[in-house]
Formats: sequence, C-alpha cells, structure tokens
Amino acid sequence: MQSIKNQNELVREYCRLCALDMKKMNKDEFIQTQKRIEDLGKKIVNIPSYIVLQGVGSDETGIEIKREGK
Repeated sequence: MQSIKNQNELVREYCRLCALDMKKMNKDEFIQTQKRIEDLGKKIVNIPSYIVLQGVGSDETGIEIKREGK
C-alpha cells in the first residue's frame, strides 16, 4: 500500500480535478479529465476512512474528506 503522503497527493489531485470548470473545456479535455478522475479514484480506494489534507488552496486551508466504510 502506498504511503499516506502519496495517498494525500492523490486525493489532493482528485479534488483539484473535480473542482475544475468542466463547461470551459473542449470535448477532448473533458474526456481526458474524467478518465484521470476515474483512474485516481481507483488508486485511492484503500485510503483510511478519514483523512485531512492541509495546504489545498492556501497554507491555512484544510479539506476534510470522509469516506463511508464498506
């Protein structure tokens, strides 16, 4: 399993991609972004149920991501 630091980076990238304005993209960019989001989603399935990311947007910003356990 990947380290928590690597998992944090994957989740941060996932959040960044999900926050993009898809309406401003052309069709190819949209498809490529959706594929990347799906790929990242598969890689971060095994993250802990609760993870806090710091420094997304600014050093003071923390984003909480909660996943329901199966």
